[in-house]
Amino acid sequence: MVKIFIKNNRGFIIAANHWFAGSESIIIMSAGFTGDKSMEGRFDKIAEKFCESGYGVIAYDYCGCGESDDEILMPGNAVQDLYSVIAYAKNRGYSNIGLYGQSYGSLISLRAYSKDIGSIVLAGAITGTVKYDWNKYYSEKQVEELNRTGYMIIKKNSKTRDVVIINRELLDDFDQIDQESLLSKVKCPVLIIHGDKGEEEIMLLKITQRGIRFLPRESRIEIIEGADHKFNESSNEIAKLAIKWFRNSFS
Repeated sequence: MVKIFIKNNRGFIIAANHWFAGSESIIIMSAGFTGDKSMEGRFDKIAEKFCESGYGVIAYDYCGCGESDDEILMPGNAVQDLYSVIAYAKNRGYSNIGLYGQSYGSLISLRAYSKDIGSIVLAGAITGTVKYDWNKYYSEKQVEELNRTGYMIIKKNSKTRDVVIINRELLDDFDQIDQESLLSKVKCPVLIIHGDKGEEEIMLLKITQRGIRFLPRESRIEIIEGADHKFNESSNEIAKLAIKWFRNSFS
């Protein structure tokens, strides 16, 4: 694995990890909300499995997260960051490009779809309107700050970043997703992996089940029994499902 740096279209630097496998196929991994390219080690484990199976891998930090340049997180910026990583992969000669996204990263992967993408795998996917009660996720002080200033500072227990700053519009974006518009533009097969444990994951599974009809006919939902939204113990199972999916999609 080699650390790389990619300039996005806003002039900021994206930090990423690049696993080389000597093939023309690559999987680009997009992290969860305010997460980084390691996702507490989960992405590293899955990336290594991908690489062992012959796929190059890039896992990257959105600007404002991880080791990438500082920036307030706002709607649209993460998608632009993924576009920049896809462009980097194309310039490196990769002809088979697949996307892997977890949670928020799944929404970014869907929004960034283009004809250059041959296959997509998502875990804990956000595939339509989600009405989060942010009071369950953030403190009263943080929510008050958000309502007063339009921004919220989130402390991160990370080696790479102390805080992430998010814009109010980013939180509002979750309950403004047009599921049919989001999914119907995707023309490659999509595998969506969900767990069946925890209020959030069960909610997201139901949203995906309602929307799967908008994706290409070959698309599928897989459920990992006992997994919650973080999938902390499911890296091997996710990698196995994803590798099989990418192998069939790219053949």
